[in-house]
Amino acid sequence: MKRTTKLLAFTLAVLMALSLFGGKGLLQVEALAEAPAERTYPYTFTDMAGVEITLNKEVETVYIVGSVQPLVALYRYYRGNSDNLIECPAAAQSIIGSSVFAEIWPDMLTLTPHTDDANAEEILALNPDVVFMTGSATGDAYDALVNAGLTVISFPTAGSGDDNDTFATVANWLNQMAEVFGDSSAADALVSYNAATLEHVGAKLADVKEEEKPSVMIIFQLGDNNLKVAGSGHYSEFWINNTGAVNAAGELQKLQPVDIEQVMAWDPDIIYLTTFSPAMPEDMYNNTYEGFDFSLLSAVKNHQVYKIPLGSYRWYAPSCECSLMLKWMASINHPELFADMDMTEEVKAFIDQFYGVVPPNEQVAVLLNPSDTSLMSH
Repeated sequence: MKRTTKLLAFTLAVLMALSLFGGKGLLQVEALAEAPAERTYPYTFTDMAGVEITLNKEVETVYIVGSVQPLVALYRYYRGNSDNLIECPAAAQSIIGSSVFAEIWPDMLTLTPHTDDANAEEILALNPDVVFMTGSATGDAYDALVNAGLTVISFPTAGSGDDNDTFATVANWLNQMAEVFGDSSAADALVSYNAATLEHVGAKLADVKEEEKPSVMIIFQLGDNNLKVAGSGHYSEFWINNTGAVNAAGELQKLQPVDIEQVMAWDPDIIYLTTFSPAMPEDMYNNTYEGFDFSLLSAVKNHQVYKIPLGSYRWYAPSCECSLMLKWMASINHPELFADMDMTEEVKAFIDQFYGVVPPNEQVAVLLNPSDTSLMSH
């Protein structure tokens, strides 16, 4: 990208983010002192795992491997299409196909799916310019790809040293894509929007006292005699802390199984169900699952159980729509502070701005209220 074009793109991205909140200057961004010159090859950079990567020519085709699937959707957003994506991880394709993104990104469903166990020889035969691998540069799978002569670029889930900061993870992945492809306009636009959203939501919650914060529990999995909740040190921590709540299960570390007695002792005000589980709010209201009686819980009695939405990926994890997740959860935790926030309009505006499609209200309703068919492998 030429110097003037890149500077213009960055400036437009910042102005776009600022305009989201009435131009009140919520986002503070330092201007670029010097836009980079047009890239020449070979080009060398250090990837997120600390490995030096040399690109001998402009990158076009990409193959994605690894079990952390939101990277696929972030790539699709960044490139604007799937033209140069060789095949598609089956799990990521399944998630897109089970959400409204089957209609927003129909091109993703025409790609040949592959599983995570595709071997190095098979990938080499497809001749990708680079391989994007979710996770760090370790393990037999990584070594096999590198030893086969493939250029493998790592995308760890850790964000700025804190694997709970979903916004940082998204920013790091997008910025690394900009490093690979040499164009930061798409990365700048979404990173700026996310930064403005985080600051805007934080400003609205700034005066909330500790005793005014609702007690929140995120149920990661729920089934017959199986209840696993999200404690500290997981994505739950970022969402709960940044939406004006306290984690009822905060004494636990990461994902842990618990019994109904423990949940009753916590008695959370609000319960969120992830799309890593088929459980729906009605299952808790009606005591569908064997081994659990939720009827005495405050969240159940007050009908304060919510299914976390499903967009281009599960909103509980890092995703393109992490700003929408923050707004959605904050508006539930503190409806009085976000009474002017219409999530249907927020989703429509976001999808229009970043994906170039204006979804009908019916599609948005499905996105915000996913069915139990959204159960898929991680």
